[in-house]
Amino acid sequence: MKRIVVIIAVLFSFTIVFSQIAERNASANPWKVIYKDHCKSCHGSRGQGTLAGPNIKKLTLKEFKAAFKVGTGAMQSFYYIPKSKITSIWKFVSKK
Repeated sequence: MKRIVVIIAVLFSFTIVFSQIAERNASANPWKVIYKDHCKSCHGSRGQGTLAGPNIKKLTLKEFKAAFKVGTGAMQSFYYIPKSKITSIWKFVSKK
């Protein structure tokens, strides 16, 4: 019984530690969270495109911001995402 309690306590502490690390990483790079939540499923892990969405790596910053502002094709508008975050996402996918 004592062993089970120790194992549960250790697992619980790992959960707390890893959730704090994830939270810290998200606050350090909120644009990564935005990309993961809103873009990755259609445009791939680095903007390379998938069957669901086109390659966005070669878009200019102006084109990229316009797509966020008004949406294109099946993509909805993300007008509420701050321009600074959009620029950070663009730098991430275009490697600039």
